[in-house]
Amino acid sequence: ELNPDNNVSTGQMLVRGDADACLGVGCNKPLAYPNKLGGGGPNTLQYVVGNLGPGPAPAAALTIELDVPPQNLAARFDGQACLGAVDIGGGRSRVRCEIGTLIPIVTNRLVSIDVNTVGIVAGNVTGSIQITSDAPDPDANNNRIELDLPVAPVINLSTWVSVKQADYP
Repeated sequence: ELNPDNNVSTGQMLVRGDADACLGVGCNKPLAYPNKLGGGGPNTLQYVVGNLGPGPAPAAALTIELDVPPQNLAARFDGQACLGAVDIGGGRSRVRCEIGTLIPIVTNRLVSIDVNTVGIVAGNVTGSIQITSDAPDPDANNNRIELDLPVAPVINLSTWVSVKQADYP
């Protein structure tokens, strides 16, 4: 080396870590939602929401779309109501949850989605849930869940029991 003085750099470079926002099993956590809906009434689905890091996920938001009317769809994130559901056409509704900044790895949080299946006694409810943020995301595969939830009839056992009790004095 003829000039060893040029082998050292004293400059600094700021490196910002990407955020890896995630949903469900993409957060390395078990899914917390049921895999079917009860027909003819209220249901609550729950999903794990997180950030695998290494950096924060600013302006994080959840978008939920389901093929139910807007009056049958609502959501809460950390117990706080999300924006009201809107009709997006084709029998489908959308609700959006503004989360703010998701800190990496600190904690996984839950979004609860209330789906009322009044008028639906069988079939499937389809749709999606997606998380986005303003940070670059190195793994977009864990940001969206496609939903295809069977609607199963609910049996009212209280009516059956009361009838049976009336038959036996």
